[in-house]
Amino acid sequence: MFDQLPDELVIQIAKSLNRHDLNSLIRTIHRFARILNPLLDAFVNHTFKDRRTPLQWAAFKGSAALTQSLLGRGADIALQDWHGETALHFAARGGNVDSVKVLLQNGANIAQTNFYYSTALHHASLCNHADVVSLLLDSGADVSRPLYRTVLHRAVRGGHENLARFLLQAGADVSAEGPVEGMRIEAHDIPEAHHHFCDPNAEGAIDIIPGRLVDGPSPVTSLYYAVLEGHESITQLLIEYGIRISPRDHNLKTALQFAIRRGSSRHLMVSRMLIVTRPDVFVEIPGKWGLTSIHWAASRGYVDLVRLLLRRDSRTINGSETDGSGHVPLIEATKNGHGAVVKLFLEAGADPSTEDGKGQSALLWATKYGRLSVVKLLLDAGADHKAERNFSEIPLFVAAKEGHIELVRFLLQVDSNINLSQMTSSGQSIIHQPANRGYDHIVQLFLNAGVDASINNGYGSPLHKAATGRKTVTTIRLLLDAGSDISIKDENGNTPLEAAILAGNESVFTTLLEASSGICIHTGYRKPLLHTAAAAGRDTMVNLLLNIGGDVHLRDEFGTPLHWAARRGDAKSIKLLVEAGADSTAKDSAGKTALYWAAHRGVAASVLLLLQEGVKQRGRVEWE
Repeated sequence: MFDQLPDELVIQIAKSLNRHDLNSLIRTIHRFARILNPLLDAFVNHTFKDRRTPLQWAAFKGSAALTQSLLGRGADIALQDWHGETALHFAARGGNVDSVKVLLQNGANIAQTNFYYSTALHHASLCNHADVVSLLLDSGADVSRPLYRTVLHRAVRGGHENLARFLLQAGADVSAEGPVEGMRIEAHDIPEAHHHFCDPNAEGAIDIIPGRLVDGPSPVTSLYYAVLEGHESITQLLIEYGIRISPRDHNLKTALQFAIRRGSSRHLMVSRMLIVTRPDVFVEIPGKWGLTSIHWAASRGYVDLVRLLLRRDSRTINGSETDGSGHVPLIEATKNGHGAVVKLFLEAGADPSTEDGKGQSALLWATKYGRLSVVKLLLDAGADHKAERNFSEIPLFVAAKEGHIELVRFLLQVDSNINLSQMTSSGQSIIHQPANRGYDHIVQLFLNAGVDASINNGYGSPLHKAATGRKTVTTIRLLLDAGSDISIKDENGNTPLEAAILAGNESVFTTLLEASSGICIHTGYRKPLLHTAAAAGRDTMVNLLLNIGGDVHLRDEFGTPLHWAARRGDAKSIKLLVEAGADSTAKDSAGKTALYWAAHRGVAASVLLLLQEGVKQRGRVEWE
């Protein structure tokens, strides 16, 4: 790799050598030159990795003398590597003016493109080699030729303001578009690759692929690249030259939307500039999700931008009639809790009761996300908290369901006369969902407000909902203390205890079991609790019930608990029941033993356990 060392480092190495070693090195170099120079003629057009020639290597490294020497020995100036790059491409991207001059003087084609539609002028523009750009233009390069993209695109993408200004002064079309649909975008268009692509001294720079196959965007102007990178001064320059905004970028967003979405200080500055400087040229066309600039600014909470956009076009204030998608700027701000933006919209005349395309109001969205300050703003502006079509959509119900305790407390104060005994179409009251989700503070609020702890419309009580939820032990205790009926049944005939078994909530089951002391665990249920636990495969609950007197011999319409456990294939429950004295040879209503059902289920551990127990009890195996 000695050949890739900078000249300054080579000089320092030479200075560090003593006179004898330095003389030996020089003599060796001369000897190599005398022996190998004749080989240059034979290998002058020899290709190396990626079909690159010595001439291309010399042009990229900036050795004008070697470039001239190779040309004098017959090097083919028009040879292209695997990516269509000629020696002139390499010299231009390396910024080597002298090499470019030599190549042009020897007939290099200044308009030659690589396989990705880039000329030497494109490369020099991307790499900010102003002197090379000037030389190429003086030599006849066409600054306005679009090809894949213009040279102005390249200069802007690289953030090269002075070069962009120079190109515009030289006649570059400020509004030219590219690339077109179906073209490909080059790897060095990714900003991180710029340095290595343009620096001949960077390790492996010559091996960077000049064209990686990546789907390119729809036609865009250079302004797209300016806002993509947040180049404020270049954006100003393009505006001064009368840039027309491309109606859509590759994500079907305008350049202004893209800058707002990026959201960095640079991009927000560019956004303000676009709005303030030339508001007449920026036509609002909805993007892929039907969102315009004011939607994005509202959703991000950019108060200043929203204010500027409203001044530009106040018709956007209610949104849906301008973008055709049902999205409303006020609701976008509401969802994200941007109170200052919501206040700005309301002061500008936005309808506080506006709805989106799904019929959801701003107040409902604010409630769902727990935006208390926004809810207050909307109510103060006249939003109707009783206007929803279904009880499940009123703000208080939604706030309770989502667990927003402060919002629930506030809404109870706003409407102290609300009927808290109402039911939704699915038979749920306002306390059911908080009970199911373990929002005990909200449950307590409703109980204090007079909600019946046993309220039931055939679909179960709050206690049923709490029994099937998670982390609801505290809620269970609150409901029990408030007098909730532990024996009440839901639409399937299950009590809260049975609901807890079916849901597998052991802690809830234990709490309910403790509260039901004195109640017979064998009767009053769809089937005895021990049967239910065995059928559900809840071995821990089976054990609890056995410890408080569960009868292993009790039969329901099907059979004993052991039959249910075997039918389930639950070896742990089978073992507990057998150890408690269950008869493994007893037959169910169909005349089948537990062993039959275990074998039918195909659980080997259950079958083995029952085989051993059958032999122990009867001295033989009874399959049926």
